[in-house]
Amino acid sequence: MEEKNSRMKERIKAMEHSVSKIDEYKQILTQIAELENFAIDDLEEDLKTKQDILEQNEIGLVGSTIDNIIDVLLKADLNQDQEICEDELELVISNIEGIQNINLNDELIHQKLDEYGNNIEAVIRLLIDVFDEDPTTAPVAVGETFYTENT
Repeated sequence: MEEKNSRMKERIKAMEHSVSKIDEYKQILTQIAELENFAIDDLEEDLKTKQDILEQNEIGLVGSTIDNIIDVLLKADLNQDQEICEDELELVISNIEGIQNINLNDELIHQKLDEYGNNIEAVIRLLIDVFDEDPTTAPVAVGETFYTENT
């Protein structure tokens, strides 16, 4: 009986040691899981922050580009009559193409300005149509290119 009690005590100690190790492993796994969640949460937050910054930069770039185009447009109206004659339009197109490496579809611009009217208001309307990202108001059909960025 004493021998059985001794073996039982040894088994109990071994089991207690195993349970203790399992508890240690459980704590380690819990810590790892917390670190992974923390790291993923940090990465998600960092990604969202960078995405917000990128969106703000894109908005700023579009705004800056539009400001530059309007400056070019107003400077090209040499006789200040708010009308864009052919020579002035060619000056506008060539100067706009120097902004942000934009390559314009000259033929389509001429076509749309003939449709909208050859004046500064028509050019601004054309700009609004291009930059509003609404496919129903864009001055180009699907597959047509109004402008492209040179790379």
